[in-house]
Amino acid sequence: MIIDWRKADGSIDYYVNYILDKKRGSLIISGDLGDCIATWYNAVSPRQMRSYLKDVHYFTSKFQCSTDKYIYDPDSAFEDIKYQLKDYMKLEPEELLNACRKHLWYSVETEEELWDAVKSDIDE
Repeated sequence: MIIDWRKADGSIDYYVNYILDKKRGSLIISGDLGDCIATWYNAVSPRQMRSYLKDVHYFTSKFQCSTDKYIYDPDSAFEDIKYQLKDYMKLEPEELLNACRKHLWYSVETEEELWDAVKSDIDE
């Protein structure tokens, strides 16, 4: 399974390519922000992979190799993420919460809880 992620306008800024080898249990990620190979050594389905990706520490423990090309200051990363989610996407607060629940797997009820969860994930 191959997924090419890019901006809706087709530009390749922050382009990311995901290759999931379901039979061997490998996920290869490559793109503008760096590269990694993660391996589970057994067959995985997209549904299983989704659950694995919810736990960042578990996911990174499966890395066989990765680039450390980009290292970010946690506070700057938080502000960038907040800008991208809140200001760049121009979503109303409830739309933002719904999108984050659906796509980022945050179980939050308020915008403040969302930013606390994002900050906590970055700091870990």
